Order: sequence, then structure tokens, then C-alpha cells
Amino acid sequence: MADPRKSGALSIGVVDLDAKLRVWRTMMPKAFARGLRAGIWASVIDVQARAKDLVDGKVLTRRSGDLWRSIQGEVFDRGGTVVGIVGTHVKYAPIHEFGGTIRPKKAGGFLMFKGQDGGFVSVREVKIPRRPYMSRALRERSPRVRKLIRAHVMASIKGTLKTGRVLPAANRRGVAPNVN
Repeated sequence: MADPRKSGALSIGVVDLDAKLRVWRTMMPKAFARGLRAGIWASVIDVQARAKDLVDGKVLTRRSGDLWRSIQGEVFDRGGTVVGIVGTHVKYAPIHEFGGTIRPKKAGGFLMFKGQDGGFVSVREVKIPRRPYMSRALRERSPRVRKLIRAHVMASIKGTLKTGRVLPAANRRGVAPNVN
């Protein structure tokens, strides 16, 4: 997959953590980070599947399957933040997502298309309507994304608590030792 960070890929971000998760992030940063990464991966896979479903006949009609096959996800760290993206490298993906007008490269030229009767049709421009599939997939799956991330973070924390890999309070970052 071409680097979706350089293309028009959509990203999944968690901005507002609830109070309970903020506490766990401070108390158990490694378990939190592990769960967050797993939750974002699960979210990327979920949004990717929905985008492919929308491209497969619900919003667009699949012809060659190139756009469908090109929808990929990735998770990476950017400046201490875990980022999940779903994107595509196909040149014509943005025109379907955002709509627009296609014109010939040379002024005064024509665009040639094969007609239904087998002959060719020439036109000066083609208007493509907006048919969002990526942003719609993210919007539709947004409630599930939050649940997936929260569930994976909590599972990682519970797993850490069960295995006893928790540091004593005095050794945790941001927690003052008990002096009583």
C-alpha cells in the first residue's frame, strides 16, 4: 500500500478519554498503551471492512475491484500518539469520496469514453457526484470504535492485574509513595 499518510486517508483518533481511562493511563501506562494499540487496530479493521462493504455496491458499483482491494489500514506512532488510518492509494478514490469535475488535461480537448453500444463518446467535462464511502464508514462505525478501544484498554489492564505485573505504587510515575 502506498503511504496513506501522504494521501487523502482518514484517521481514527481518540480525543476524549473518560475519567476512568485517564486514571488507568497514569497508573499503568504500558498496559494502557498495549490496550490502546490493540483497540485502534480492531477499530481500523472494523472501519476498513465497512468502507469495503460500501464500495461493493452500496455507494459505488464495483467494476475492476481495484478500489475495493486498495482499501487498507495501518497503525503507527506519531509523536507519542497511536494513530490508526484507513486509506487507499487509487488515484480516482478522492473524486468518488468528495465529488468534482473531470476535465481534459489540454485546454479545448475532449474526454473519450466507451459507450454502451460499443462506440466512443466524447465530452468536454464529466461531473462526478459526491459518493462518500470512507467518511461514511468512519461516521457509521464511530460508536463502535469508542467501545472497541475502551474494551481493549480495559482487557489489557485486567490482564496485567491478573498476572501481577503491576508496579508498587511508589514506583509508578505520577503517584506519590505512602508515607504513613
